[in-house]
Amino acid sequence: MTTRHNHRQRKKLHLGEYKELGFTVEIQFVEGLSDAAQDAFLDAFVGQVIEVRKLMYGGSFSYGFVCRDTRADATEEDRTAVREWLAQRSEVQSASVSELVDAWR
Repeated sequence: MTTRHNHRQRKKLHLGEYKELGFTVEIQFVEGLSDAAQDAFLDAFVGQVIEVRKLMYGGSFSYGFVCRDTRADATEEDRTAVREWLAQRSEVQSASVSELVDAWR
């Protein structure tokens, strides 16, 4: 059975034109990374790629979710920028970036 939602319901439930896309990031770090190096990495990650692209990152040091900091979708270009930035970092042993998914589901 298909449920029809009106404009207000779609907005409240983040459906249709109100759906927002984001992606998960999973990072495997090199062995023995110091606390200071972890802090420096996170500062650089947020400052050089997340904030510059007007994104938000939520989660832990090695696993999190990335989405827009406004009511908009993260893009394929955002995914590519994050993946490429992580690939260039010496602190990162491996990293995976998921496909775009519904941020509210």
